[in-house]
Amino acid sequence: MRTLLLVSFLIKLSPILLAQSDPVYLIRAGEGNPDLQQCRAIVLAPSGLKMRSKPDFKASVIAVIPYSKEISYSCDSRVYERLPITYDADSIPGAWLSVFWRGYNGYAFSAYLGNGIYKMDRPFYLLAEKGGWCWDDCYISSEYQYYGAYFNADTSAIVIKKRKPTFYSYLDYAYLSTTFTFRQPQLSRFAFATREPFQEGAFSIVRSDEQLNHISGHAAPTESIKIPNTNWEIKIKLEADETYGEMARLIIRDRKSGAWHFLTDKQTYLTEVHLNWAGDMDGDGVQDFMLSVMGEHEGGMLLFLSKNRSKNEMIHFAGKYYWQDCC
Repeated sequence: MRTLLLVSFLIKLSPILLAQSDPVYLIRAGEGNPDLQQCRAIVLAPSGLKMRSKPDFKASVIAVIPYSKEISYSCDSRVYERLPITYDADSIPGAWLSVFWRGYNGYAFSAYLGNGIYKMDRPFYLLAEKGGWCWDDCYISSEYQYYGAYFNADTSAIVIKKRKPTFYSYLDYAYLSTTFTFRQPQLSRFAFATREPFQEGAFSIVRSDEQLNHISGHAAPTESIKIPNTNWEIKIKLEADETYGEMARLIIRDRKSGAWHFLTDKQTYLTEVHLNWAGDMDGDGVQDFMLSVMGEHEGGMLLFLSKNRSKNEMIHFAGKYYWQDCC
């Protein structure tokens, strides 16, 4: 009898015990359907998410749902318009949702539920702090290091600092859009995650107002963006495309030797290109740079590093943070 009682107690306790498991990779789950009465979400908190008996941070804990587990929740957008937004102890905004998991019913804080988690299978990811809404930034893994990049006082240098991210979601008309914060008063100019440690510290940069523009149907522009302290220039090359008629792709060219190669793939549609900065970010003595690009309904940041470049590359496409609007 005593054994049966112990087994029964452990079964009831098992949801809480499961939350101690280490985070794992998970391919992004499908988005919830706002038209349905029940939606699905993925737990973003690596330490697990508490399901409470009432919509209150002081209410008793029914279960701790482990990281990456899927739950169901009521997702009528008409209800969301009336949900009060509150803040947790880390000043993360969210609302209390009625959730269902493995036979348990209770309440969970929406900030730590998302549409899914991207599988991390590349050595480098470019990110944007608090960059959610209509797109996700949910690259989560305990095996990667996360860094923030900040301008110094006169914007003549960028400082790289290792940080610990907090992933959370905005609740916006039944859509959970995942992003992250380093929980700091000054937002990073950009952020990144790497499988291997990255060198912290400051490096000098040159900022530029140079810009390239492309209007569909017009001839390729003759102007270029010059990369400071190099013989390199960035130009737009037009290629035939079945969907758009023509596709504007970026190339980098050495003005001295004439050698060139593509900087972007065919999936990156461009109308405007700006040079944000150029400097030796990876510390190997070769200039690196970041571009801002815009399309008709998309845009983002593209980072190019000389580290890990192939023998046929002047610069390597390290990563991009790319957004699309809600239309």
